Amino acid sequence: MKDPENSQNQNNDGENHGQVQLSEKNWREILDIAKAHSDRFFRIYLKMKDDDNSDRLDDCARAMGWHIGDSEDKPPQPSAHPFCLQSVPEIIATAALFRAARRRWAEIWVSCAGKNIPAHLGFTCAELLGQAEQSVMLAIDAEVAMELGLATCLAKDAHSALNRHFAEMELLPHPAKNETRYAEALFALRKTLFDLRDICLRILSNVRDAEIDDDDSFDEID
Repeated sequence: MKDPENSQNQNNDGENHGQVQLSEKNWREILDIAKAHSDRFFRIYLKMKDDDNSDRLDDCARAMGWHIGDSEDKPPQPSAHPFCLQSVPEIIATAALFRAARRRWAEIWVSCAGKNIPAHLGFTCAELLGQAEQSVMLAIDAEVAMELGLATCLAKDAHSALNRHFAEMELLPHPAKNETRYAEALFALRKTLFDLRDICLRILSNVRDAEIDDDDSFDEID
């Protein structure tokens, strides 16, 4: 519960630093735009052809109109709005990739071979995927907030969960010659998991670069 008098004083004490206060309707508009961008990334990703000489994540980013390596580049939003984490390109891409992974799992489950997967194995893989999603999202949040040590821990947690997911997948039934749908879904799932691990590694690389920049700034001060 908030005290009305204290709340009024806080609103008048200059602590808002000029930040625009938006209504629920405004925030809903921003979130809807972010979801639309994630949906678009998801569709682009599913259509992306396999090519060992290309980077699927960077190719999708270019198709989205994002400038690779520009941390300031964000999808368009309504004007006069505060920062929104859901609109950060890394969040948009990561959400789309985990959605793609769940789509591949759904394709595996409905295949003939998928019906023979032990329930405990499917549960373990689903749990690991959920752990990885939570950790990588929080890692991006920490990276944006410049909590570099926290971002490192969470990105490593996500990377570890994805590696354990790969290990559990080795226990899945091997596709027979006539199980094309199952084999294709497995291949696509592994591809998506590799891309998710790539996001974890990119976070760790960004953190190292930021730490180097901080060290250089201190050297200049000295």
